[in-house]
Amino acid sequence: MGNDLRPEVEPLPAVDIRAPELVALFSAGATTSDLTGGKASALARAAHAGLPVLPGVVFTTRFCELVDRSIETASSAALHDAFEAMHSGKIAKAVLKP
Repeated sequence: MGNDLRPEVEPLPAVDIRAPELVALFSAGATTSDLTGGKASALARAAHAGLPVLPGVVFTTRFCELVDRSIETASSAALHDAFEAMHSGKIAKAVLKP
């Protein structure tokens, strides 16, 4: 009866505190899929190639890691900035998830 049947759980990797939580699709860093995810980085590369892409922002993989870890994000500056940009009409009213 000494067998432990619980699966071994690996600890989550550390969150890169240097990475931004929000980036504009037209910024150079948005083309990096490690930062913005595959869909957003593809849109950013299309924008940099001159294809028509609506202006927008993306919550980065760092922001998503914070959410996944249940770290308080409701008062996040990134969240405030994204909604402020949408409210002011600077970006399209859509949100991309990496």
